[in-house]
Amino acid sequence: MEDGRAAAVRMMHHRLVATGKSHEPLSSFRHHFDRLPRSYLHTRCVGSPEDVLLDQRLLADAKAKKRLVAHARLVHRVQVHYDDDGGGDPPAAQPRLPELRSSGSTMQDEIFIHEIIFASYDKPKLLSKLSLLMYGVGFHVHEAHIFTTTDGFCLSIFNVDGWPQEDVKGMLEAIKDEMIRENMYI
Repeated sequence: MEDGRAAAVRMMHHRLVATGKSHEPLSSFRHHFDRLPRSYLHTRCVGSPEDVLLDQRLLADAKAKKRLVAHARLVHRVQVHYDDDGGGDPPAAQPRLPELRSSGSTMQDEIFIHEIIFASYDKPKLLSKLSLLMYGVGFHVHEAHIFTTTDGFCLSIFNVDGWPQEDVKGMLEAIKDEMIRENMYI
């Protein structure tokens, strides 16, 4: 691990240990980063160091269960305001908000942005299958990051809208139902 990257991993590990959120040795923590591409540190670790612990746990669960595991959480809410131009329709970029189309003069809605993380063995066409799954549930993907590990696993992280509430338990059930409906065995 090169110097800048090693220093960033050390600092992150130190913060997790200092706050009591991790007791794992630095070598084990470093191993997680060594098995992932460089872009993982730059892309994923901008947020909370706890995200790394979650990713580690999901990859370990995928290995232990020998199947895809998923996790979802609300990332943030976005307030959307529309001024009625007489047609009553929101901009074309927001076609999935039908409840806004019939509203009066100034329309406002809240969009929930969720993060969905999948960990699984890396397989051919995995990204296309996960994308189809997101589409089938009705999600609109805002952002996606796919990281393949050196030991044959894949960590797929999607930021999506299209789920009308904060609830993630129902969201995970909808994902599972769509997998069953489409006979997706990932």
